[in-house]
Amino acid sequence: MTAATAALHAAATESRRTEGSRFAAEPCSEARATWPFLLAFVIGIGILVGSNASWYFAWIFGTAFFVLLLAGAVVWFERLDEPRTAEPHQPN
Repeated sequence: MTAATAALHAAATESRRTEGSRFAAEPCSEARATWPFLLAFVIGIGILVGSNASWYFAWIFGTAFFVLLLAGAVVWFERLDEPRTAEPHQPN
């Protein structure tokens, strides 16, 4: 971190301490936030370079699509249980 970034970080941490935040003891860590992206990038390169790239591509996207499909079905079935008011209609 540069000196300016460190000073801003210290000021933000101090302001959180004075505001009584429950997360004041845990300072922000840029390195902790970049690990998932780095790991995903390395895995992606390994998949694309490997001889089974299409196999992994199909499994990853197929699994993600299946999970989204199931989530949509769950939401749809939950909406079926909600009480509704009757639609207005014209008297005969």
